[in-house]
Amino acid sequence: MAFTGVAVIAKISDKKVRITGLSLGIGATGTIGLAANAASSEVDVTMPNWDAYDVPGTHGGNVTLNESVSVDVRCVDAAATTTEEIAVVKTGTVPADFLITLTNRDAALSGALEIDVSFGD
Repeated sequence: MAFTGVAVIAKISDKKVRITGLSLGIGATGTIGLAANAASSEVDVTMPNWDAYDVPGTHGGNVTLNESVSVDVRCVDAAATTTEEIAVVKTGTVPADFLITLTNRDAALSGALEIDVSFGD
Protein backbone atom coordinates (compact mmCIF):
# COMPACT_ATOMS: atom_id res chain seq x y z
CA MET A 1 0.00 0.00 0.00
CA ALA A 2 1.45 3.32 -1.04
CA PHE A 3 -0.55 5.31 1.49
CA THR A 4 1.00 5.66 4.92
CA GLY A 5 -1.21 5.60 7.98
CA VAL A 6 -4.53 3.90 8.62
CA ALA A 7 -7.61 4.86 6.62
CA VAL A 8 -10.55 6.13 8.65
CA ILE A 9 -13.70 6.12 6.52
CA ALA A 10 -16.67 8.20 7.66
CA LYS A 11 -20.02 8.31 5.90
CA ILE A 12 -20.87 12.02 5.78
CA SER A 13 -24.16 11.50 3.91
CA ASP A 14 -25.82 8.95 1.63
CA LYS A 15 -23.73 10.40 -1.21
CA LYS A 16 -20.47 11.39 0.50
CA VAL A 17 -17.60 9.56 2.19
CA ARG A 18 -14.64 11.22 3.94
CA ILE A 19 -11.32 9.38 4.25
CA THR A 20 -8.73 10.60 6.76
CA GLY A 21 -5.67 9.14 8.48
CA LEU A 22 -3.56 8.84 5.31
CA SER A 23 -0.63 10.56 3.65
CA LEU A 24 1.47 9.88 0.53
CA GLY A 25 5.24 9.65 0.20
CA ILE A 26 7.25 11.45 -2.48
CA GLY A 27 6.05 10.21 -5.87
CA ALA A 28 3.84 7.61 -4.18
CA THR A 29 0.52 6.42 -5.58
CA GLY A 30 -2.43 5.16 -3.54
CA THR A 31 -5.72 3.70 -4.75
CA ILE A 32 -9.31 3.80 -3.47
CA GLY A 33 -12.02 1.43 -4.69
CA LEU A 34 -15.54 0.35 -3.84
CA ALA A 35 -16.38 -2.78 -1.84
CA ALA A 36 -17.35 -4.51 -5.11
CA ASN A 37 -13.71 -4.14 -6.17
CA ALA A 38 -12.18 -5.07 -2.79
CA ALA A 39 -10.78 -8.38 -4.05
CA SER A 40 -8.60 -6.54 -6.56
CA SER A 41 -4.95 -6.31 -5.63
CA GLU A 42 -5.03 -2.74 -7.00
CA VAL A 43 -7.19 -1.41 -4.15
CA ASP A 44 -5.43 0.07 -1.11
CA VAL A 45 -8.52 1.56 0.57
CA THR A 46 -12.06 0.18 0.20
CA MET A 47 -15.15 2.38 0.45
CA PRO A 48 -18.71 1.08 0.84
CA ASN A 49 -20.72 0.63 -2.38
CA TRP A 50 -23.37 3.13 -3.39
CA ASP A 51 -26.83 1.66 -3.87
CA ALA A 52 -27.27 3.23 -7.29
CA TYR A 53 -24.73 4.78 -9.60
CA ASP A 54 -26.40 5.05 -13.00
CA VAL A 55 -28.07 8.46 -13.18
CA PRO A 56 -29.84 10.11 -16.12
CA GLY A 57 -27.67 12.41 -18.23
CA THR A 58 -28.71 15.94 -19.16
CA HIS A 59 -28.97 15.12 -22.85
CA GLY A 60 -30.28 11.57 -22.59
CA GLY A 61 -28.37 8.40 -21.87
CA ASN A 62 -26.78 7.69 -18.52
CA VAL A 63 -23.85 9.18 -16.67
CA THR A 64 -21.28 6.52 -15.73
CA LEU A 65 -19.99 5.96 -12.22
CA ASN A 66 -16.68 7.56 -13.21
CA GLU A 67 -18.48 10.70 -14.40
CA SER A 68 -20.75 10.79 -11.34
CA VAL A 69 -18.02 10.79 -8.69
CA SER A 70 -16.20 13.89 -7.47
CA VAL A 71 -12.96 13.64 -5.47
CA ASP A 72 -11.64 16.50 -3.33
CA VAL A 73 -8.23 16.13 -1.64
CA ARG A 74 -6.96 18.58 0.99
CA CYS A 75 -3.89 18.69 3.20
CA VAL A 76 -5.05 19.16 6.79
CA ASP A 77 -1.63 19.01 8.44
CA ALA A 78 -0.78 22.37 10.05
CA ALA A 79 2.90 21.36 10.18
CA ALA A 80 3.18 20.74 6.42
CA THR A 81 5.55 23.23 4.79
CA THR A 82 4.92 22.40 1.14
CA THR A 83 1.93 22.77 -1.12
CA GLU A 84 0.54 19.35 -1.90
CA GLU A 85 0.27 18.42 -5.54
CA ILE A 86 -1.97 15.39 -5.45
CA ALA A 87 -3.11 14.21 -8.88
CA VAL A 88 -6.48 12.44 -9.05
CA VAL A 89 -7.38 9.93 -11.78
CA LYS A 90 -10.68 7.99 -11.89
CA THR A 91 -10.98 4.83 -13.97
CA GLY A 92 -13.66 2.20 -14.48
CA THR A 93 -17.37 2.61 -15.06
CA VAL A 94 -19.02 0.05 -12.74
CA PRO A 95 -18.41 -0.78 -9.04
CA ALA A 96 -16.34 -3.87 -9.87
CA ASP A 97 -13.68 -1.89 -11.77
CA PHE A 98 -14.04 1.66 -10.40
CA LEU A 99 -10.75 3.01 -9.01
CA ILE A 100 -9.54 6.38 -7.74
CA THR A 101 -5.77 6.79 -8.01
CA LEU A 102 -4.01 9.55 -6.06
CA THR A 103 -0.39 10.43 -6.85
CA ASN A 104 1.86 12.79 -4.87
CA ARG A 105 3.68 14.87 -7.50
CA ASP A 106 5.41 17.06 -4.92
CA ALA A 107 9.08 16.69 -3.98
CA ALA A 108 8.11 16.26 -0.33
CA LEU A 109 5.99 13.91 1.74
CA SER A 110 2.36 14.94 1.81
CA GLY A 111 0.87 16.08 5.05
CA ALA A 112 -2.20 14.41 6.50
CA LEU A 113 -4.86 14.15 3.79
CA GLU A 114 -8.61 14.62 3.96
CA ILE A 115 -10.23 12.96 0.95
CA ASP A 116 -13.91 13.59 0.17
CA VAL A 117 -15.53 11.27 -2.36
CA SER A 118 -19.00 12.39 -3.45
CA PHE A 119 -21.50 10.68 -5.72
CA GLY A 120 -23.89 12.71 -7.84
CA ASP A 121 -24.66 16.27 -6.85
